[in-house]
Order: sequence, then C-alpha cells, then structure tokens
Amino acid sequence: MKNRMSISDFEQRFPTEAACAKFVEEKRWAGQLVCPHCDHTRVYRVAGPMGFKCSRCRKRFSVRTGNAMEHSKLSLRTWLLAVCMLTAPARPRRTLLSWLLALYMTNEMRGSLPLDRFAEQLDVTHKTALSLVNRIRRACGDGARDAPDRDPPTDRRRAAGKRKKRDQERTIAQLSETFAEAAAKVIGSKPGQSG
Repeated sequence: MKNRMSISDFEQRFPTEAACAKFVEEKRWAGQLVCPHCDHTRVYRVAGPMGFKCSRCRKRFSVRTGNAMEHSKLSLRTWLLAVCMLTAPARPRRTLLSWLLALYMTNEMRGSLPLDRFAEQLDVTHKTALSLVNRIRRACGDGARDAPDRDPPTDRRRAAGKRKKRDQERTIAQLSETFAEAAAKVIGSKPGQSG
C-alpha cells in the first residue's frame, strides 16, 4: 500500500504533458528504444506527433504505439491520471459518522469510485470514462470484474431505461496493483523494468 500514488503526488510528479511523455518513454523502453513494428534497436527521434522513426522498417511510431493508449485522442496526462485514480490509496480511517456519510454518498469505503465522478474529475464524457476504464482493466488483465451484462434485450425501450439507470449508478472497483505496476501494463513495458 505504501507504493500507491495519491492524486496530489500525481500532480507534483506529472505537471505537464511532456513530463508524462518522458515517464511513458522511460517506463516502456528503459533507455533502449525499440521499434514496436520490427523490434529493431536503431531508432531516431523525428519532429511531430510520431516522435520516433525506425532505421530498418522506416515506420514512424510514438510512445502510444502498440499499447492500450494507441488510437486514443486523450492526452497522456489523462491516461496516467485515470490509472492513478484507479490505483489510489485507500482512505484513512474515519469516524463512524463520516464513514456512514461516505457510505451513503458514494461507495468509497468499498474501494470503488462512482463512474460519473470519475468522468467529472477527468473532464471527459461518461462514455469516454467507461471506455477508458475498460481499456485499463483489459491491459491490467482485470477486464471481467466490471464487464457490463450482455443479455439480449427483449423490449428495447425498457432495456434502454434499465441500462441508463445501471450506468448512472455504476461504480468502478479500484485496481489491486500499485500505480507503477498498472502504468507498466497500460504502457506495455515488462513488469520487471524500472522507471
């Protein structure tokens, strides 16, 4: 539990998008750039959003290529903040009154976070937040825990109303990993690499 990163720690460590890109690069390649297309190690930097180019296959790539963040329009900072929020430390011990209030207001005491609040804190839509959580869970190998029901609807209007209500009340169970472990899985680096 000691290695978990709080939101305030995140804000200090990743104040800009450049700091996030540097972290992802260090975590993913640990100093030795490797082309995700052909695994060649002679890679050089180029200008533009695809910041690297392989000297063998001549393909351009970025720190997002070949991981859960690929084809996402969200910033790296938003991705890392989402991972941080899903791995945030458990709340400190509370008084009985504050515990009951927290239990009534949110599901924080059970180690979960309301999806609406998660989306609000990331400044994304509800649908984007749900997609982000599912991608992070899939990358961490924990996709089955929060998978939505896939029963075929019998009455479309009634099913749509139930689905809307279920999504409004949905909470996100927090990951059991630390920020570093979960970030490594989302980024696509080997778990043993340091960064």
